[in-house]
Amino acid sequence: MSFVIIPSNLTDIDAEIKDIKVREQIKEVYEFLKTVDNSIEQPITIDDKNNKHIKITPEFLTNINHQKKLSEFFETELDPTTPKKSIKNKDLLMKFGFGSRGKRGSHNEGHLLEKQIENDILEFLNGTKQYILPGFIEKLNKIIDLNNVKSVIAEGDLNKKRELKIINGIPTLGTGDLDIGSTISDITLEMLNGQKKYLSIKKGSTVQFSNIGITKYISRKDFINGEIANPDGKKLLEFFGIDTQRFMDAFNKHAKYVKRGGDTTIRGKNITKNVSNKIDFRNLQKLIHEFVGYGYIYCHLQSPNKWKIFEMTKSKMEELTNISSNNIKVVYPGKESKKVDVLIETQGLQLIVDFRNKMGGIYPHIMGCKYKFKKDIKEKLMKKRIVEKMLNTESRNSLKGFDIIRLSDELIGSITGEVAYGKAYNIEWENGKNQILGTSTIKDKKRYLLIPKQ
Repeated sequence: MSFVIIPSNLTDIDAEIKDIKVREQIKEVYEFLKTVDNSIEQPITIDDKNNKHIKITPEFLTNINHQKKLSEFFETELDPTTPKKSIKNKDLLMKFGFGSRGKRGSHNEGHLLEKQIENDILEFLNGTKQYILPGFIEKLNKIIDLNNVKSVIAEGDLNKKRELKIINGIPTLGTGDLDIGSTISDITLEMLNGQKKYLSIKKGSTVQFSNIGITKYISRKDFINGEIANPDGKKLLEFFGIDTQRFMDAFNKHAKYVKRGGDTTIRGKNITKNVSNKIDFRNLQKLIHEFVGYGYIYCHLQSPNKWKIFEMTKSKMEELTNISSNNIKVVYPGKESKKVDVLIETQGLQLIVDFRNKMGGIYPHIMGCKYKFKKDIKEKLMKKRIVEKMLNTESRNSLKGFDIIRLSDELIGSITGEVAYGKAYNIEWENGKNQILGTSTIKDKKRYLLIPKQ
């Protein structure tokens, strides 16, 4: 899909959409959205191949009153935490998104969540308390007494960076300071007592502590020439136990694979190497501390309506990030992948330091630090084992009181009645409650997990 039709008025829609019926439906939606907020200049984008597919700008989800009006108009309960959920309206299929306006700057889901959080904190301070994310305010208020907040400052757009430096062969982030709250803050709360509280906001199942540019040390030209020219670039790879030639070959093999249109004669599987004997653990520990840092409140929307919020103190950082295993591994990709991963286990986290290109290119330009909490992984594995055991039974059973969760961790809904194993249930949200609309047999039982409610 290519959402490249971006109308600024009804005349643009008339000019672009040939099907009269679809055109009138789009104009109806467009006019409605303009009545909700006329300050939004381009409320929709349209797929140029299938004009029935529409994206509504997520800006409407940053205001609770806008959200209510859209819910009434489209006759569906909107969940601001899942903007990609489809909305059916007559012949049109709509989702929230920015289309070909891009996802950079203010046009991304992370920024949308920041605006929603900013709105809710202001709603609390103003006493109106019409929250977009009520669960968030409830949890945050247990950590910070929001009655003591003086003002709210949105800082996500400032894009304050911590530059990667290689000093005597050792990588460090920025100044190496671990008290990084003011640097990574997405929203800063000024308190009545003069103190500041820094919120670091994250969303989704795949999250990172940082994305650091590396082109100063490893450039695209290096891959073309077959050698890393900057000695510090080689030192960076050596620090993580990465073999320079394997590193270069991995990305060049993918470039060759892409150039030949997915040539199946180009062989390649992931290769995992244990590099523990090459690691300077003392300095690796220091770098991991720099990745995570402390001095902020960690706010993570892990899945719809599921928040992990806690204060990242120095002791909490150390508890989570102290290396717990000397088993450090490097994963070199096969032909269809374009990243090199370094796998590290700490007391509370599974970390992946990855070298990749996040702009759609081939050659790496960033070094990221992805992570998952071990506690979350353990809980998910335990639930999965329970479910697998249940699905192995042939008898029909009651699943009342269970949650339906996709393997991607996206919460679909909760089962409210007597149902049977081996079935897929269509869930409709209505005033926060789930109703079963119908059933269909699941051929692939791995598609869904049925999780006991906690």
